[in-house]
Amino acid sequence: MTLHSPRMVVVKKEEKESKLRDLLARAVAPGANTPVPAILRLLAQSCASPVVRAMLTLEADLAAVGIETRVILAKTDDLTHFERATHVRVLGDVRCHDAHEMLALGSSAAWIGDSMRREPATRDSFELHTEICPETAARVINSFDKLWAHAQARQAPCGELATELEFAAGLARLPAEPASAPQVLTRH
Repeated sequence: MTLHSPRMVVVKKEEKESKLRDLLARAVAPGANTPVPAILRLLAQSCASPVVRAMLTLEADLAAVGIETRVILAKTDDLTHFERATHVRVLGDVRCHDAHEMLALGSSAAWIGDSMRREPATRDSFELHTEICPETAARVINSFDKLWAHAQARQAPCGELATELEFAAGLARLPAEPASAPQVLTRH
C-alpha cells in the first residue's frame, strides 16, 4: 500500500458536492487492496452542507455494505433527511463551531473542509483530501470522537419523528366534529 500525503486543494463551490460524492463512492466500492471502512464519521454545519448532501445520496449504499454512519451537525435544521441507520448528534455549543467540517472514512481516508462558521455551499474553499493517510485520518477521528462525546443525541430518531409528523398530519385531515349548541349550567 502506497501512502499518499494529504493535499490542500482549492475547490469551487459548484464542484464540492460531486467531488465528495466521488470520494464516498470509492469507499463504498473499494478496490481489492482497500477494505470497506467500518465507520464513516462526518462533522458538518448543517444538512445544507455539500458534504452532507453528498453523503445522503449514498446513505443507502453505505448501509448496504455495512458502514456505520455517525453525523454531527452544528445547526439543527431538518433531521428527517437521515435514514434510521445514521446516528446523528447536534453540537449546540457555539464554541465548537470554529471547527472545520470533516469526514473520516475508516482508518485511512479523510477530508477536511471549511470552518463551520462559513457557508460552505456559497463559497470556494481550501480543502484537504487524502484517501490513504492513516496519520491524517487518525487526527480527524480523534477530533471527531471528542466532539461526538460533547454533542447531544437528537431528540427522537428521524424515522420515529417522520412517523409522528405523518400521524399529526393525518389527524389534521380528520373532519371536525359538528358544532353543538353550548350547554349552560346554572346553579339554583
